[in-house]
Amino acid sequence: MKVTFENEESLLQTTSILLTIPSFYGLYYKNYQMAIPGLIGSGVSYLFWVHPTFGLRRNIDLLYQPILSTYFLIQGNLNSKNKKNSIIGDIFFTSAMILFKKSHQTYQAKDRFWYIYHSLFHVAMMGSSYFAYKTQIN
Repeated sequence: MKVTFENEESLLQTTSILLTIPSFYGLYYKNYQMAIPGLIGSGVSYLFWVHPTFGLRRNIDLLYQPILSTYFLIQGNLNSKNKKNSIIGDIFFTSAMILFKKSHQTYQAKDRFWYIYHSLFHVAMMGSSYFAYKTQIN
């Protein structure tokens, strides 16, 4: 059974691919311990949205992404070399959590435009990830 109502998955695929941008930034600065899990997370998200059905790929996405997000939140705060970037990253992270909750609420209400909130959640997580990387640079 398909998770989406119509054909919302094309925007979600695009925003999943955008999540690679901060990871490539991390690779450029040789932050492999964050960049590699970030690239895997983007791939997991993209592969789910290519064929969004209930099953193994969805379960992997639902397991991997919260772990990855928590890891990035910890890295961006505990190992920060730049507190200003930590604060900006935390603002993006908080915004992402609000957008995720809103996407979940609108999805549960059978509002077919839930995916707009979920796409914005991806974009906010991209910002949060970028600033998590920036906290690691002097």
